[in-house]
Amino acid sequence: MQMGFLLNIKRHQHYFYISIFLVGLFFVIIGLITSKITDVTEELVVEVIREKHVAQQNALSFEINALDLYMTDVENTFSNGLSSDQLVSRLGLISELTLTNEKIVNSWVMVFQKGELIDKFSSRILGAEEWAGIALEAEALMALTMESTINKIVRTDSSTLERKMIMGKSTKGDVIIFGYDVDLIRFWEYYSQNYSSRGGYNVLFNGDGICMLHPDPKYIGQAIEFYFEEVSIQDVLNNEEGSKGIFPFIQIQAVSEYLGLEVMRYYSVIETNRKHDVIQVASFPIQINIEESLLDTKRYFYWIGLLTLVTFIMILGLSRFQLKREFVKNRVTEKEKEHLKLMNEKYQRENAVLQLRRLKRKMNPHFLFNALNSLIMLIETNPELSQEFVLKLSEVYRYLLKDRQGNLITVKEEMEFLQQYIFLQKIRFSTSLNVSILYEDGGMSMTKSIPLLALETLVENAIKHNEITKTNPLYIEIKVKEDQIVVSNNYNPRAVADSHHLGLEYLKNSYEYYEVSTFRARVVGDQYICCLPLLTV
Repeated sequence: MQMGFLLNIKRHQHYFYISIFLVGLFFVIIGLITSKITDVTEELVVEVIREKHVAQQNALSFEINALDLYMTDVENTFSNGLSSDQLVSRLGLISELTLTNEKIVNSWVMVFQKGELIDKFSSRILGAEEWAGIALEAEALMALTMESTINKIVRTDSSTLERKMIMGKSTKGDVIIFGYDVDLIRFWEYYSQNYSSRGGYNVLFNGDGICMLHPDPKYIGQAIEFYFEEVSIQDVLNNEEGSKGIFPFIQIQAVSEYLGLEVMRYYSVIETNRKHDVIQVASFPIQINIEESLLDTKRYFYWIGLLTLVTFIMILGLSRFQLKREFVKNRVTEKEKEHLKLMNEKYQRENAVLQLRRLKRKMNPHFLFNALNSLIMLIETNPELSQEFVLKLSEVYRYLLKDRQGNLITVKEEMEFLQQYIFLQKIRFSTSLNVSILYEDGGMSMTKSIPLLALETLVENAIKHNEITKTNPLYIEIKVKEDQIVVSNNYNPRAVADSHHLGLEYLKNSYEYYEVSTFRARVVGDQYICCLPLLTV
């Protein structure tokens, strides 16, 4: 025993040598690539920053277009050629819809006839001073000859707004102006909560250089000149050069007034459906991103080193543990073999019981005696029919005595046998026995299987257990369905029972052997019904 254990130790020594080699190779590789990690990391960081820039611009474009959506709806309404009353009614509905957007704080409609204001309403109550300011901007909009919309930053004591206004005309020439205010502080709160700016931050400007979004809200609504000292607003608006298929942008290095760090700054124009100028300035602190990535990379290497050491220790432990495991595995294998042997013996016993029951069914003496009595009577009364009777009887017993593998038979074979069996019983009972067979499966179930003699068993049980007379005949109905065969008969039990239910026990055990639980046999009202599930083997 001890000699075998030592032999196993030698057999597993190669695990030890391989683990030492792998650990040594790992540290050699780390030493070779350490000097190149920083360069690769810088390239990766720049690429990641560009991808972040693209993702952030797409998000900002989506949000700005969502705020401009109502302007598009109003523009489509103006193009329908409606009267003043119709326009006011539809614009009122759009005004109500704007308030479903939490970033929009007010909307209004103004109607001018020959330059004079004749009607106005708003989604919230406005003071005279507020209406006066809106009226001035409306007059400025009407004075424009090339534009029908304006986007303007408006600052009040309590809020900073982006005011959007659009002008249209009714069929009678009345000028109708629709407008709404976007609260830029609310927009900043919404953007900060829903979009992560990890590793950098975004600043938005309109075409006049007024700040619309900034991580520090005190700058919102102001002109921040130092953002456009090296790059002018016109440079950004006129730029058409991109990089690797990305939207056009201008890239510079600058010192962030917000972070107090050197950053990589990207200037680009947000694509909007309304075609008004929105400039995005994205700032990313390169050095911090590189240091974080390097720190992460070093951390990964440390973890890899630790895992390598743990793996080395585990290999040493597992190589010893495997010796014991082989012994336990052999014991488990032996137990499994013993279990399989017992299961096989159990199967053989169950199969033997089924075969014994089949044999009892094959050699049923009552059926043979009754058939011979019927034959004697036929020979005297109808010799020709007696010859057919003998042929049918021989076919029945040839079917019964045929040696088969297993105890299943196809529905087709069982139905053919049943026809012969019913013929013999009809000779005996004449009109007192009525058997009908209905096929409701379209012939689809003929190749499926049922237990051998299942239908004969049920028909014989019906004959055996019920009173059968000319005045009280037995009616048996057999319905062949796609998934089962339903056998039913009128229930008129004899006064004295003469059965030990071997037939039903045989069927029940057969279905249990094939793990089918839908076999049923029961009395329902004045009918005895049995359901034989069809098997697919």
